[in-house]
Amino acid sequence: MTPWQRTSVLVVALLLGACGRSGAPATAVGTLEMDESEMALMQPARVLRVLVREGDRVRAGDTVAVCTIPTLSASALQAEARLAAARELATEATRGSRPEEIARATAEFQAVEAEAQRAAADLQRLAPLAERGVVSRQQLDAAQAMARTTANRRDAA
Repeated sequence: MTPWQRTSVLVVALLLGACGRSGAPATAVGTLEMDESEMALMQPARVLRVLVREGDRVRAGDTVAVCTIPTLSASALQAEARLAAARELATEATRGSRPEEIARATAEFQAVEAEAQRAAADLQRLAPLAERGVVSRQQLDAAQAMARTTANRRDAA
């Protein structure tokens, strides 16, 4: 059925319904349709002003509300701080390490190396004991894991 035919049928039905009643208000049953759109902000923000009212027609690109982002200034300060830290790291990398930093890194490496050697020695002592059943398999597994972990830390240092 074409829109013209539907409209004609509706008009005739309304006219026939109106003829049968005198003075009584007309009632009709149907569906009312409307377009509704939901909006969401891209960032958390606070609405300062709403520029349109419910029922107003708007088009794509119209300003519906004015919002503010209260965390924007804090985000800008954080970005500036990260930039300053990155610049400082770049400057330090260009200048090279100071003698104190080299000494600290050497001491840390020596400590990690000693820990790796101790873990390897513990594993060598526990392996024969585990074969004879003197220590549990769990203790041997823990010693193997510790030896691998400390060796990886040493290699990363």
